[in-house]
Amino acid sequence: MKIRGLVVCCCTPLLLILFSINALAGTPGTCTNTHTDCTYTCPTDGSACQISLQRSGSTVNMMVGSQQVTIFCAKPGTPIQWIVGNATSFVDVRFAPGSTPFSQSSVFADSNNNNTSTTISSSATGCYSFAIASCPLAAGTSCGYADPRVVIYPPR
Repeated sequence: MKIRGLVVCCCTPLLLILFSINALAGTPGTCTNTHTDCTYTCPTDGSACQISLQRSGSTVNMMVGSQQVTIFCAKPGTPIQWIVGNATSFVDVRFAPGSTPFSQSSVFADSNNNNTSTTISSSATGCYSFAIASCPLAAGTSCGYADPRVVIYPPR
């Protein structure tokens, strides 16, 4: 009985947060940006593009080093490493099913397991908008949200 109460008490807020991500952060899908709109271009040498997701109040900033990024560009096949930028937090990155450059439409990472990588599909091209939520692991505190974009451009 104590375990059931603990599960209901601790997991219910987390589930409510996860189910509300798309509604609060916008609708993931396609977009019309091109590679000329990028605020950061991932390395093209095959090394991972490291994107740090840092919550600041009710927003989430994508960062590469100290540079804030709103639209990042990558070539097909580029590995993306999603880094949780806040201690004791988790992030959820969601693309619309059927409109994602990755093999999955959702990426989840937390500050205890901060090495979540995905690779852009070799056939992906175009612009994709996605939703990010970053929430503290402690229940009862607010999350941050963002609607950034990634542009996948064909190799030249």
